[in-house]
Amino acid sequence: TVSTEVIDDLSTTGSLQAGSIKLSPNPAADQVRIINNSNAEIQNIELYSTSGKWVRNFTRFETLDISTINSGMYLLRIETDSSTVNKRLIIK
Repeated sequence: TVSTEVIDDLSTTGSLQAGSIKLSPNPAADQVRIINNSNAEIQNIELYSTSGKWVRNFTRFETLDISTINSGMYLLRIETDSSTVNKRLIIK
């Protein structure tokens, strides 16, 4: 027996608006820039597969090196000092 559950929860928690943080380019191949148009300070960024498996943490928050990550669709969890934002990232 096999079952599949797809959860597409890309909501924002807290006071930060979802459009305040953007990814460029997306889809990306080697690097992706985090564009933070808010006053919130980014404190942590984690990458997850669409199945919810943790892939890696990032220590630099302006440009993320994704050159060693397999192609596919991922979720970036971006934690700021005021909220958490989840963004979809496609890696070519």
